[in-house]
Amino acid sequence: MKTEIAYIHKIDAKHKVAQKSGKEESLSERIISSINRTTNYYLQCQHPEGYWWFELESNVTITAEYLMLLKFLGIENPEREQKIVTHLLRKQRSDGTWAIYYDGPGEISATVEAYFALKLAGYPEDSEEMTSARDFILKSGGVENCRIFTKIFLALFGNYSWERIPPFPVELILFPDWFPFSIYAFSSWTRASLVPISILLHLRPVKTIEGARVDELYVSSPNGRKKPSNCMNFLIFSRHIGKLLFKAPFRPLRNKALKKAEEWIVDHQEESGDWAGIQPAMVNSLLALSSLGYPLDHPVIQKGLEALETFLIDKGGEVVLQSCISPVWDTALNCLALVEAGIPPKYPAIQLAAEWLLKQQIFRGGDWQVKRPDLEPGGWAFEFHNDHYPDVDDSAVVLMALQRAVGDNPTAKCAIER
Repeated sequence: MKTEIAYIHKIDAKHKVAQKSGKEESLSERIISSINRTTNYYLQCQHPEGYWWFELESNVTITAEYLMLLKFLGIENPEREQKIVTHLLRKQRSDGTWAIYYDGPGEISATVEAYFALKLAGYPEDSEEMTSARDFILKSGGVENCRIFTKIFLALFGNYSWERIPPFPVELILFPDWFPFSIYAFSSWTRASLVPISILLHLRPVKTIEGARVDELYVSSPNGRKKPSNCMNFLIFSRHIGKLLFKAPFRPLRNKALKKAEEWIVDHQEESGDWAGIQPAMVNSLLALSSLGYPLDHPVIQKGLEALETFLIDKGGEVVLQSCISPVWDTALNCLALVEAGIPPKYPAIQLAAEWLLKQQIFRGGDWQVKRPDLEPGGWAFEFHNDHYPDVDDSAVVLMALQRAVGDNPTAKCAIER
C-alpha cells in the first residue's frame, strides 16, 4: 500500500506539474488521481460508529405524500410545510411538470401529487407553477390517467371516488399461507404496503379540507381516458367482483379480517417505529391505524411518526423525505470499493466498518420463515431497522465485504457461515 500511495502521490505531483506546464495528462494519470480523491472523500465522511450513510434520492411523490399524511392526521407544522413547498417547486421542471427520475420527462402521477400537495399547503392555484402543471395534467388525460396509488391519496381527501379504485379485499389476510393469493405470495415491501391499504379500501375514509379540491384536474372528454390494457381490464373485472363483495349484506369474516390486519400491522412495527423500512409501508400503516381510530398520542402512532422523522433530511431552506435509508448497503459497498482502490483490509476505517456490519446481522425470525420455516436467521437488511425483512441483496454484498475485510476473523467466519 505504501508503494501504491507513493505512486498516487507521484501522479498527483505530475498532475500539478502538468497543469502548470499546460501538458495534457494521460488517461491513466487522470484515473489514478480521481481514485485518490474519491478514496480520501469516503474516508473523511465515515461516521464515527463505522458506517457510511448517504441520501437515498427519489422522486417528489415521496415528500408530497408525507405532506398529505400530515394533513390527513391533522398535524400542523407551517415551517416544515413551507420547506416542503420549496423542495417541490425546486424540483419542478421548466415545463411545469415533475419527473420520476433525474432529467426524465414529465410524469402525470408525480405531477398530480406535487400539485395536490402544493394546494394542500395553500400555494396559489393561479400561480405560474400551478397553471403550467395543470395544463400538462389535462393534456395528459387528467386524474383519470394516474396510477392507483395517486388515486388512493386523492380519495383520502374526497378528490377521487373510492368506488372507482380496484379493491383489495381485507379478507385476503385470512387466506392460508399456501394459498396462491395469500399475502405471503407478495414481496415483502408489497405485503407491508398492501395490508394497510386493504384497510383503507374497506373503511374508505375521507378528510375534508377547505380549498383542497382538485376538480380542475379532471378531463370531461372521453378522449382523455386511456384505452384499457389487458392488465386494466383485469383490474376492472376485479373491481366489479370487489364491489359485489363490498356491498354484500353478509360478510361473516369482515370484522375478523379487519382485526387480524390491524394486529398484523402493529405486530410488524419495528422497535424503532418503522414498518418494513420503507416510506409506503410506514405512511400507509399510519393512515390505516388512524382510520381505525388510533389517536395521535397512541404509542404506535407516535413511534411511527418518530421513525419517519429519521427519514427526513432538512437542507436548511427545504425538507425532503427519503423513500428508504441505506446504511448497510452503503457501508458494505464502500468497504468493497475502498479495498479495490488499494486501501488494505486491515486499515482502521475498513475494520471499523466491518465491526459495525457484524453488529447489524439479524438473528430473529421474520416473514420469510413462512416460506422457509427450516432456515435459520442470519441475514442483513438495507436499513438501520428492518429485522422482519433481511434480504438477499444486502446479505450477499455484506458477505463479500466481510470476506475481504475480516475473512480470517473467527467471529466473522461464524457470521459468514451462518
